[in-house]
Amino acid sequence: MADSLGNALAVRVDVSDSESVEDAAERIESELGPLGVWVNNAGIIGVDHVRRVRSRLDRQDEERVAGDRVTTPLDAVVRLSDEEWRSLMAVHLDGTFFGTRTAARRMAPRGSGAIVNMSSICGIEGCVGHPHYSAACGS
Repeated sequence: MADSLGNALAVRVDVSDSESVEDAAERIESELGPLGVWVNNAGIIGVDHVRRVRSRLDRQDEERVAGDRVTTPLDAVVRLSDEEWRSLMAVHLDGTFFGTRTAARRMAPRGSGAIVNMSSICGIEGCVGHPHYSAACGS
């Protein structure tokens, strides 16, 4: 796909690793020239967490439709592991910081450039059953 864009470069980067982000920026600048725009748009969602919560959300919907009191707990926070929390925070928060810092270090001395941060509506409204995703997107 990069070939069809003309002057483009696809670079694999782990945004949760500051050295990986720095290395990617260095490669981009060495092959394409100075950064003019940097977009922070990396995001993940824990598949295991979604599977756990989805079935409980479905049961809650069934209870509502039947006119019953909703009694199925989501337990989204209670069942969320430290690893799931840290993984999502590392990509969403650390990745945004590492990308912004990397781009700013290159753009500031030139006095030009743009950094764009993408997010999710979950950061504004929250997403039921996904506290870690909502927290990371709202920061």
